[in-house]
Formats: sequence, structure tokens, C-alpha cells
Amino acid sequence: EIRVIMGPGAEDQEFPPEIVPARRVPSMAAEMLAADLAITAAGRTVYECAMTGTPVIALAANALEATHAHLGPETGVVYLGLGSFVDGEQLVPVVRRMLADYKLRSDLSIRLRKSIDSLGAQRIAHQIRGLIRGLS
Repeated sequence: EIRVIMGPGAEDQEFPPEIVPARRVPSMAAEMLAADLAITAAGRTVYECAMTGTPVIALAANALEATHAHLGPETGVVYLGLGSFVDGEQLVPVVRRMLADYKLRSDLSIRLRKSIDSLGAQRIAHQIRGLIRGLS
């Protein structure tokens, strides 16, 4: 099954019958955990994929996203470049290769999970506390 999860700002569009579109999913994490592969923009969703260990193909939505440090094989991200320059002839073979190779997906999943430490919220809280102390 191919599922397309659309965010609240996504425009309505038609999909072929073999694609299941979904909006307002109750749990994006559950969707990712159930997926063999995610294709997404190169922003925060890549971190969500890393938390769930979902292998990811990333396409930058804009030039700024193309500069993100988490886009590369060392972090387990298959980055194909700026999305407006990538077409089906480039994307489809990569998707087929990844879906056909469980070991590759497993290796990418391990790299993704190792690329994050789950301490981001604690680091932000520490920085906020430091800023507040600086105000007093």
C-alpha cells in the first residue's frame, strides 16, 4: 500500500487509485513506524523519521533546506537534491531499490537513529534557563 500523508496546508489533489491519501492522521509516528520508507521534504520531518527509524528519501523544498546538515549517507538520509529538479525518472529507481533491499533500509534506519540523541528538548530548556538568568 502506498500512503500519502498530507499536512494541513496541502492542496487537494487527485491520486491514482493505488495511492491512499490521508489527512489529519491521529499519529504521524504510527504512520512512520508502519512504513517501509518515507519520502519527504528535507526539514523537520527527517528528524521524525530518525526518531522512528523510518528510512527516508529527502527532497529539499527550497534552497535553504538544501543546506541542512542532516542530509547525507552518514546520517542515513538518502538525499536527492532540490525537489523542483528531481523528477520521476530519478526518484522511482531509488524508491524501487530501497523497497527491494531490506538490509539497506535496516542499515539506513540504524544510521538515522544514531544521528539523534533525543536530548534536543533538554538542550533548548537549558538555553532558555540561561537566557532567563541573563535577564535578572
